[in-house]
This record gives sequence, structure tokens and C-alpha cells, in this order.
Amino acid sequence: MTRTTPPRPVDLEAVFPDLAPLARPATRLHPSPGEPTAHDSSVGGPLLWPASEPWPHCSGPHDEGPGPVVLPGTRIGTSGCCRLRMHG
Repeated sequence: MTRTTPPRPVDLEAVFPDLAPLARPATRLHPSPGEPTAHDSSVGGPLLWPASEPWPHCSGPHDEGPGPVVLPGTRIGTSGCCRLRMHG
């Protein structure tokens, strides 16, 4: 089934003429539900890796550095994620 995107309701090049030279073609994806197996895709699922091969790893020394960088104006939430605190 071929799907098409309707025309834009606004001519962006007319509204923002300075951006016209930066325009590039885009491909819109139309994902649909499915039931892929491990042989079809690893997106969102386990990688298909031969059972007889060890998982690759690096045993060399690594400098852990000073730790995570937290920028001013951010806070660590209870879920462990950083959130930007807006002032204004």
C-alpha cells in the first residue's frame, strides 16, 4: 500500500524565504504493528547473536574520569533522569 503525505497547509518557503536554500528531501515512515521475529529485526528486542560466540567486550583499562557532568540549572529527578529547570 502506498501512502502519501498531504500537501502542507502553509508554504513554508514563502513564509521563511531565508530557509529555502536549506530545504532537503525527507522520507516519512509509516510504521505499522507487526510481529517480527528475532530474525527480522533487533529494534526494541534482543540481538541475534550466535550462542557459540562470546559477547564482545573490552578488557583494557578505562579511565572513569571525574563522574557524571550535571549542568547548572538541572536537577536529578526521583527516576534518575535530569530535567531542565526553567526560570522566568
